[in-house]
Amino acid sequence: MEKIINFIKRYHLFFLLIIVLTSELLFRNILESNEADTLVYAKHFMNKNWITNDWYLNLGIGYRYLFNFFAGTLALIFPLWIVSIIGRIIIILIFSYLFYKIGEHFKVNSCLMVFFATLYCIFPSLTAGEWFLRYFETKVFSYFFSILSIYFLMKKSYIKMFLSLGLSLSFHVLIGLYSCFCLFFTVLLNIKYFKNDLISLVKASFIFPIAGIFGIYFIITNIISNTDKKISHFASIVYVKLRVAHHTLPSSWDKNFFFYFIIIIIFLLFIYLFSKKQDMKIMSSFGLMSAVLFLIGLIIYLLGNINLLKFYWFRLPDVMLTFISFLLITIIINNFLNINTIKNIKINYLIKLLNLLIIITASFLVFFKFKDTEIYFNNKNKNYEVFYLDNNIDYNLFDVLKWVNINSNKNDTFLSDPYFERFYVFAQRSQFVSFKHSPQSEIDIFEWYKRMHLANNTEIKDYDHPNKFEKNFYNLNEETINKIHKKYNIDYYIGKTNKNYSYPVIYKNDEYAIYSLK
Repeated sequence: MEKIINFIKRYHLFFLLIIVLTSELLFRNILESNEADTLVYAKHFMNKNWITNDWYLNLGIGYRYLFNFFAGTLALIFPLWIVSIIGRIIIILIFSYLFYKIGEHFKVNSCLMVFFATLYCIFPSLTAGEWFLRYFETKVFSYFFSILSIYFLMKKSYIKMFLSLGLSLSFHVLIGLYSCFCLFFTVLLNIKYFKNDLISLVKASFIFPIAGIFGIYFIITNIISNTDKKISHFASIVYVKLRVAHHTLPSSWDKNFFFYFIIIIIFLLFIYLFSKKQDMKIMSSFGLMSAVLFLIGLIIYLLGNINLLKFYWFRLPDVMLTFISFLLITIIINNFLNINTIKNIKINYLIKLLNLLIIITASFLVFFKFKDTEIYFNNKNKNYEVFYLDNNIDYNLFDVLKWVNINSNKNDTFLSDPYFERFYVFAQRSQFVSFKHSPQSEIDIFEWYKRMHLANNTEIKDYDHPNKFEKNFYNLNEETINKIHKKYNIDYYIGKTNKNYSYPVIYKNDEYAIYSLK
């Protein structure tokens, strides 16, 4: 019993962080947004017979190999909604332990580390809508290894640092590359501190290409690929302006973002120049170098080279600038208050009471988030999985997609609303095109755009068009539907019940109908 108590005392911060991150992450929008893409793709990666004949799912996305193998293997054993929860539990554990180790390294009080974790969960992004604590997907692990590489640099564990950098590259090429850039210049900015370790750094680097093999392979294949320059340029602009404008175009952000950006740069520069603690200098250096990437992106945007924004210059800095700033502020507060050296019994009891309050509050959040969800399933058909926890589902649409899953042929392809991102999750059938499920290569993005154009029955001109697009889709005329059917061999169109099409209706409810094009 004494050993258990000592264990809890030693790792109480780790357990507190688990509770806090669980309240934020565990039951948040299961199989929504990125999970509707990455987990579906991972399952198909490991089981090609799950959804057959689908255009998007049969494309190769090279940088996801590691994640696809891991998540796809889980999806062979469990329903997708359970895979999502298992993945989130893993994310909660690894990030809780990472935050715990960082707090231990800087000797930050447990209450303040919980404050830091909570603050970052509330404000995960500077302006470009990036995050690393939300869904179970590949970039989350890339960010984890990126932050871990900074930790190992501070510890001077160089083999582990390069191993982490390589894994970051393999899980997500751009995050891994930008992490390498920031870490390289972090060492240069602190060269006096590392000058005696340069040979050790070079020797330790052997592990990087081994751990980063999947990312390196993806980079090489993209460099040697031969895509028509006009198509490549057009596809890049389409991807930036129509698909990921919220991440890549400064014109779509809050107008105050530059003010916050300047404040953070001044703060990090102040820490780098005047802090007496070397590890704080290292953290601020990494933040400053990520700010350089942000500035490069702004310059590219101001010069009008929109196609080059496809490289997500703002992705890493958008999360790292807030993460590092919040962490450094927490460390400064901790050092100023000097909490860990306080011997006052009343204050120590107050700290314990705050920890207990955190546990109770976070536990209630977990309970109420789970309580507000509903589990959808079908007892009559064992092939129809329990795979969604949500309280905002469109029941009529769910009803139609459930019918598709149970009654349609596995080889059938459907023309459905491209803005409903969970078609694959519910229907488990091939889809003509989906806005969320966009390819990576230029030639495939060009094809994606052509399909989106057809499904919209007009040219797509801007990112902010979901409502307009949905209206156009559900008002498609028979000429356009027939054109899509003949060119792409589509079997069914899921439209509105109140339309007078000449196609046979094979199933309908109050709002939606399935029209046969066969």
